[in-house]
Amino acid sequence: MEQGELNRIDWKVESGAHRYGEFCTACGGRIRHGSEPLQGVYSLRGGTLDDPKWATPAAHTWQSSALEWFTPPKDALLYDGQPTDYVPIVERYAKLMDLS
Repeated sequence: MEQGELNRIDWKVESGAHRYGEFCTACGGRIRHGSEPLQGVYSLRGGTLDDPKWATPAAHTWQSSALEWFTPPKDALLYDGQPTDYVPIVERYAKLMDLS
């Protein structure tokens, strides 16, 4: 962030899990989402990156409410809602980024 501070809002989802979102106080832009207890995985907003070219999506969530015109890549991990197990996503991301 170049200006403003990081602020946070908290809520519970249908499953009862505790989620939170962090956003810039200067512009209101969402930066990331996460869960508590922490699972070691954050949902980072790609538009917040200075250079988004290195970021490759590992999965597409909430496909049940995707826009009609959106076609995910053929080999993408797809979830109708919020994933309950992030291991496949982490493994896929490591493979895509050649981290394994």
